[in-house]
Amino acid sequence: MLEAWGQYFGASLLVFLGGWFLVRFGDAIGEETGLGRVWAGVILLATATSLPELVTGITAVRGIDSPDLAAGGAFGANSLNLLVIAILGLKWRGMLHDPSTETKQMGIAAILVTLIAASMLVLGREALGVPPVAIRILPGLLILTYVVTALWTIGQLGSVLPSRSSFSGGAPSLSIPRPSERLVKSTGGYLAAVGIVTGSGIWLALAADDVTVAMGWSSSFVGAQFLPLSTTLPELSVAIASLRIGAPEMALSNLLGSNMFNIGIVLAADSFAYTKGAFFTKISAVHEVAAIAGLAMTLIFIPALVFASRPWGPTARTKSIAMIAVYATMSTLIFILS
Repeated sequence: MLEAWGQYFGASLLVFLGGWFLVRFGDAIGEETGLGRVWAGVILLATATSLPELVTGITAVRGIDSPDLAAGGAFGANSLNLLVIAILGLKWRGMLHDPSTETKQMGIAAILVTLIAASMLVLGREALGVPPVAIRILPGLLILTYVVTALWTIGQLGSVLPSRSSFSGGAPSLSIPRPSERLVKSTGGYLAAVGIVTGSGIWLALAADDVTVAMGWSSSFVGAQFLPLSTTLPELSVAIASLRIGAPEMALSNLLGSNMFNIGIVLAADSFAYTKGAFFTKISAVHEVAAIAGLAMTLIFIPALVFASRPWGPTARTKSIAMIAVYATMSTLIFILS
């Protein structure tokens, strides 16, 4: 038992360190290329910090035949990322006071892909009689939705891109600067950090499975509660590091972008990697709780767009407390149902 937990915490530490370096190098790349911090948060950081979920999920379905561990890792990471926003919002209230247009767009995109994934969880129930072939094909819709919404979000970032962006005929055209020495070094450091996160992510999935066996817990519970605590460490370290350098827009774009990636790409990849049937017919209904919690927390964070500017709208503190309450309720229900 001690060995299993030791490996779990060792892998978690490496994941955290990899995420810390990702934000440093990602921010430098954003500055050197002139694309800005929001772009870096959506593309460079959100994708890279979601690698642990992607690697652990595929390892779970291919290496240890545990679709519940993979599904729990994706849905649980979504909710945990939102919990990070809520907790950090208590200290840095400006994060939640008046979300930018880009942040709202990412929140809406995260809601859309999560709704689609939740629908697939329901369609996967045997009682509905949906053909397994259809369930195996449907995850492609998650990828399509992610690509479309990501392009939509990035396409709206003109207000935060520097002046070296130009527009011709309605289509953006970016002049790519010559690689500076700092850009080359930052890119090399970024790729090295990605390698650390990827390797430790594989180790983490195997360690989580050992903990499941050692403690006698269900893979649904470990996947939804314990695995996300480690796989979201890069997002946590990125968020804290971003706030420390005065870049709340990078923190939020990374966390919400990661949620989009976790469901749109990671969950779909897990589904296609699983070869012993239709993925969504093999996972526990308990994950519906995590999916609903993720939707509820996002709707609290991104209320109706007009509310953010109204004096009687919810305060940052109120939003944070409500999101924390939803997460606590979800955790309790998952523990009981698992």
